[in-house]
Amino acid sequence: MTIHSGYKKQLPALIIAVLGLMAGTEYSSAVISCPVPITTVAAPYAANYGCWDGNNFWIGGKNNLYKIAGSGKLLNTYSLPDYGYGSTLQMAWDGAYLWIGNYDVSGTLNKFDTATGKIIRSYIFNPANSGSGGIQGVIWDGARLWCGLPASGGIVLCFNPSTGRINMTITAQTNVNGLTFAGSGGQEYVLAACSGFWSKINTATGVYTTYKTPNSYTAYRIVSDGAFVFVSDYTFGHGETFNRIFKYDLSTGALVDTWASGVGLNTIMYDGNYIWTAGDDLNVNIHDKKTGKILCTLAGAGQSDLVFDGSSVWSVSAGTEGNGYSGMVRKISMMKPVIPPAITPVLAGSRTSTPVPQ
Repeated sequence: MTIHSGYKKQLPALIIAVLGLMAGTEYSSAVISCPVPITTVAAPYAANYGCWDGNNFWIGGKNNLYKIAGSGKLLNTYSLPDYGYGSTLQMAWDGAYLWIGNYDVSGTLNKFDTATGKIIRSYIFNPANSGSGGIQGVIWDGARLWCGLPASGGIVLCFNPSTGRINMTITAQTNVNGLTFAGSGGQEYVLAACSGFWSKINTATGVYTTYKTPNSYTAYRIVSDGAFVFVSDYTFGHGETFNRIFKYDLSTGALVDTWASGVGLNTIMYDGNYIWTAGDDLNVNIHDKKTGKILCTLAGAGQSDLVFDGSSVWSVSAGTEGNGYSGMVRKISMMKPVIPPAITPVLAGSRTSTPVPQ
């Protein structure tokens, strides 16, 4: 649908928003309904980062692994080796197995069979025990796993499970924290969030380019919408009472904008329309991806991770010794358009019309 610019000026703002929505364009915050938790699941030791396998949500913590159905029902709890400090840090699903990156200094990656509930293979990626922090990122590209580790000053590994061999080792990735994929100009890249910069790594060659963050802020987690890169920060000491999101152009690496978000940002997520963050203030903030405006704040709704399953969002509130191990997992609804009941738009040639869900 095309609305002539001359007519736009004569239409009420709400009607323009509705017409824009029906035409498949983005709508303004004036017609947005904030999400709400649908289900809350007690997962006492839940911490760090979870994973969606297409049907179930998985989250680890200490020496536990929780399996939660898409309905929000806790299905099972498995015991895992205790590597300390929450043990399970990152997970990835390859369509058949769950890959679990652990906190231990040796950089242990476990291959977990979800059918039997057992670890069937373990790989050690940091045998020299250099650095600390364990495996800080695990992502699956359809054939290989990419893992971020603090070893040797910070590395990203490309690991082929079919052969059990490391295909590539990308060095100089200082304190790599998070990884994600992005495509640009017909080439796929791994994006790595590091201390004071982020990297764009060519998945075919391993060649990379780094881009600095302002004031060398820590790039803690990273996502992309295919055109831009969004980096969450976990740096204090500059007088602010909040942390930031840095928005970069994916193709050039140029810094486009800086947004204020929550406090102690542990995670950042893109749901196809909005940028979500969660942090140590226990709040989930949802940003307009163009302007950075916070459209909704869900108080007490998340802390350590946010995972989009295609129709809803899973949030994790960490269970720690300080809070008596009261970890929680929440299934949260999506952002939706709202049309006031008093206004029922009718399009020509149709009897009724309803808002198109996002």
